[in-house]
Amino acid sequence: MTSSELLISKLVTSERFPHVFAHCTMAPPSTTKYNSVQHVKPPPEIVSRHPAERAGFASKAFLAWASPLLHVGSLRRLDIQDLWPLEASNQSVTVSSAFEISFVQSRSVLSAFLSSHGVAVAVVGAMQVVIISMTYVGPIAVKQILQAIEGSDFHMMVVVQALVMLVATKIVSAFVTAHADLITQRMVLRTTSALQHLLFLKTLRLDATRRREKTAGDIANLFSSDMQWITAFATTVNQVWTAPVRVVVTLLMLYNVIGWAAFVGSGALALAFAINHGITIVQRRILATYMVKKDGRMKAV
Repeated sequence: MTSSELLISKLVTSERFPHVFAHCTMAPPSTTKYNSVQHVKPPPEIVSRHPAERAGFASKAFLAWASPLLHVGSLRRLDIQDLWPLEASNQSVTVSSAFEISFVQSRSVLSAFLSSHGVAVAVVGAMQVVIISMTYVGPIAVKQILQAIEGSDFHMMVVVQALVMLVATKIVSAFVTAHADLITQRMVLRTTSALQHLLFLKTLRLDATRRREKTAGDIANLFSSDMQWITAFATTVNQVWTAPVRVVVTLLMLYNVIGWAAFVGSGALALAFAINHGITIVQRRILATYMVKKDGRMKAV
């Protein structure tokens, strides 16, 4: 059979049996695999308890129980299955029951907070004292190093001791700061959770008259906007007493170095405090107006 006859035979076959011809002449399937694009995610491990509940002393001290989740988060985006269940002490039922008893007796959020978290507040306060003390070790160490270098006799051991003290205090300060922040955040979450739980129960018990007075917008503001201010206050409440302590200690250290000239700077600090106080009053008025308008908008929605 010549080449022309073979070509005519193929054309006739394709016209009569197009599906057979297409199947016979079809190119083989591609075996290319895009392994760099394909991502097979392993099934998440079901965790029935929070890792902190079964962690040892060393794991809790260095927060090593959080390392597995941080490692997963560095590789991919976290899913809901990756998150741990709440600790028993952080669940809404446990937190709200203890807070509700104190709140019913005192009818004060601050009193209920101190009654429920008084020990934690004292621990955080002690940690803040340690952190403030560690802050001023650096200037003391630098002063010792300069005195050892500028003196007639160079004391290498004094310089080494000052450097070791400086490094050790930085490590201890970072360690204590991490635990103080963790305890503070837990207190904030427990308090806001208890308040939201009590607010929800109060909303369910409202009668028809109160339901007309308290609209859904008012309740939504209590759940969202007002809780944010409670959270902000709880996280910055330590600055109310730590800031004056820092100022006094700094002035005393400057007095030991430059004498009475340090109190000239205190006058500038007092002037700055007065100016900031005036600015704060203006900000408070603007914020009050903003919150009133925001409440009106939420009621309209």
